[in-house]
Amino acid sequence: MAVWPSIAEPIFPIREVTLFPTYSTEKEGPYVQQRRKWSKAKKVFSLEWDEKCALTETDYQLLETFFLNNQGLAFTWTHVATGTSYTVMFNQDELDSQIVFPGYRSLSVQIREV
Repeated sequence: MAVWPSIAEPIFPIREVTLFPTYSTEKEGPYVQQRRKWSKAKKVFSLEWDEKCALTETDYQLLETFFLNNQGLAFTWTHVATGTSYTVMFNQDELDSQIVFPGYRSLSVQIREV
């Protein structure tokens, strides 16, 4: 399994969402039946590099190559604040960046626990 590339850390705060969807079925009267869609909650992480903390072009090229080689595949990512390792996938189909200054880019990446 691939491992997240060694690039500059994203800016803080790192957005973290916990997903735990359910199926809901309305019954006759004021009753609703629910059951979990998954057996375990999953997290979604939003990583961002902005104009003040931009990625160097070298780091961007590493991330782009990693994105192209691992799109649709699981890989290991270690949370920069907690040190916890997660098995994740990209939660997006494109890598959209902006050149903020020659040699520096800003972008955001969303990854989701599998």
